[in-house]
Amino acid sequence: MQIQISLNTHAVNAGDIRVQLDAELHALEQSGVKITTNKRETEAGALGVFEAYQFIIEHGRDIVEALPLITAALQISNTVLKRRGLSRKPKPRKKKGAHGANTTAPQPLIVFNVNGNSIELPADDAQLKRYVGTIGKSPAKRTPSSRARKSGTKKSAQSKHKARQ
Repeated sequence: MQIQISLNTHAVNAGDIRVQLDAELHALEQSGVKITTNKRETEAGALGVFEAYQFIIEHGRDIVEALPLITAALQISNTVLKRRGLSRKPKPRKKKGAHGANTTAPQPLIVFNVNGNSIELPADDAQLKRYVGTIGKSPAKRTPSSRARKSGTKKSAQSKHKARQ
């Protein structure tokens, strides 16, 4: 399982934010958790910019066992931004400018990504809670016992249907 935290290199105070994130995220390092950092091009459209400084957290376990690590990394990333007084501005509606150009929403400072599920930071507490809930409900969470319970329910519904006939 991999967590990707991409910092927009063109953001205000990006260098200071990177130093703080680097220190605080590396404090999460332990046996089975590897953290690497690099500066590279982002995936198309991820930040709306070409370069990002990325922190990649490798964790050998499944998502359910990694939820505390995911939550900690997410909260650290969001808190570093909030300490600097940076908050997410609401996205303005697209308007035609004086020269016919569309205005766009501000670029996110950080994009936090776990297995294809991403959130733009800074975010409020309700958004963070929803995001962690979404990660926790991913298909990788299913265990053999939960599948057995689901199939057991299906069988009982089928047997009730046969009994009616």
